[in-house]
Amino acid sequence: MTKLKMNKKINLINLSQKAELYLTQGKLEEAILACNQVLEIVPDFLAIYKTLGNIFHKIGEIDKAKEWYLKAISQQPEWAEVHANLGSLYAQEKQWQLAIK
Repeated sequence: MTKLKMNKKINLINLSQKAELYLTQGKLEEAILACNQVLEIVPDFLAIYKTLGNIFHKIGEIDKAKEWYLKAISQQPEWAEVHANLGSLYAQEKQWQLAIK
């Protein structure tokens, strides 16, 4: 791995961790900004899809949360945590058939 690729990977990991930290601290605007920075570098960075779903879930933007969770699942269909998060959203909306899917 070249030094440039390694630096890019480290930067992505740092930004991803920063987004998660901001989310746990309730600094949701900062979390979204960090996620967007990651997506500018690597548009298909799957961990950020889940993080964005979690952020939008937390701020009550359910449709956006679903969108990000579904995007993550489309790339990694067996991702149990994201399926659970999406199921939780459907259950909150009393969409039971979708929740148990």
